[in-house]
Amino acid sequence: MSLQIIRLRVFQVLITFAILICFIEVGLRTAGFIISGGKVVSADKGRLGDIRILTLGESTTDRRFLTKDNKAWPEYLEEMAKSRGLKVKVFNHGRAAITSNEILNDLDALLNHYKPHFVITMIGINDSDVWALKINKSFLARLKTYRLVSWTYWSIYNFFSYKPLDRRSFDKNQVNVKKLTKKEESQYYAFLAEKTTPILPLPINEKDKEEKYINARDFYKKSIETGHYTKGVLGHYLWLLSKFEDTTGCSRVVRDYVEKGGILNYVELMSAQSCLLEVPQSQSYLRENKENLNFSLVQNAGLHNYRRIHKKILDSKARHVVMQYPMMSIDELKKNIRGNSETIYIQNYENFKSALEIYKDEDIFIDNFADDFGHTTKLGHKLIAKEVFKNLFPIFKAYKKIQD
Repeated sequence: MSLQIIRLRVFQVLITFAILICFIEVGLRTAGFIISGGKVVSADKGRLGDIRILTLGESTTDRRFLTKDNKAWPEYLEEMAKSRGLKVKVFNHGRAAITSNEILNDLDALLNHYKPHFVITMIGINDSDVWALKINKSFLARLKTYRLVSWTYWSIYNFFSYKPLDRRSFDKNQVNVKKLTKKEESQYYAFLAEKTTPILPLPINEKDKEEKYINARDFYKKSIETGHYTKGVLGHYLWLLSKFEDTTGCSRVVRDYVEKGGILNYVELMSAQSCLLEVPQSQSYLRENKENLNFSLVQNAGLHNYRRIHKKILDSKARHVVMQYPMMSIDELKKNIRGNSETIYIQNYENFKSALEIYKDEDIFIDNFADDFGHTTKLGHKLIAKEVFKNLFPIFKAYKKIQD
């Protein structure tokens, strides 16, 4: 067979493969369009004439996270605006445990759908300066066919990976540990650890925290020493080890879990980051086992992502409202985001500092997950909403005049 014929055959195979991919791609997109009824996002867009506000954040913004009435500061912001006769619709896309990578990944779809006038961001607390989720926005990664193949690969990979045991409840007054199997022991000690102190909310009182944390850590350790893992145990145990600065124990547990065939999720990796960084061989070990992690090792991903998020918001013609967490200065964000003259910066330092002179910590914060502040109570959420409304009310009034 001549070289020319071989080249022709290869060319024909490649063309056939490309056509097949195109057919699959069109089929997947058509099917998705039909199933969704032609809608990109099914959520309410609000009424015509509303001032549309999109809020982006993590558990500190998520209305479903540790709230009793499914209301966080974005919902209270909308109530405040409407009580002043303003046509405002707030779309709360706060999601617990989300990172700036994931927010960036979803941003185009959200902006295209809601076409917001304002986008308020209070993000970054879940970001790590060392690793991030792999989110590839290349042309290849945008193809439905690629996503299908990638999903199939990871579904098979996850199927054969190590699976932690389901959590169980026990009557601890009737349990005879000697009669339990090793798997049941793992579940039992996980149950006792959670009863000692649930990982969230975190205790505010330092003395209470130390005592409960020590007891919980010991129960989680016993659960893992059975040779089995129960759901949630690894992440909680790694977090406690980092609190007690047990770098050797942390690194060893991660290694054992990965070598057992387990796939670390983002919460587990974040819980372990402080101790893993102090063990020289940890990062090289993580790189060697990247298939078990699905994470990439990066530097300063959070600030880089925040700048990209800012640019996308500006390109959408929305005004970007950059908000800082309670008890933290806005100066670092101002310096790194480099916003334009239309960018609005909101700080929640003075308002919370003043409130803490009147109220107790536990009146404003449920816990102290970020050390100098925590997840907020109903009062804490209202403090944030009030600060946002104070800064945006003059602009809202200008919009109202245009509407009228």
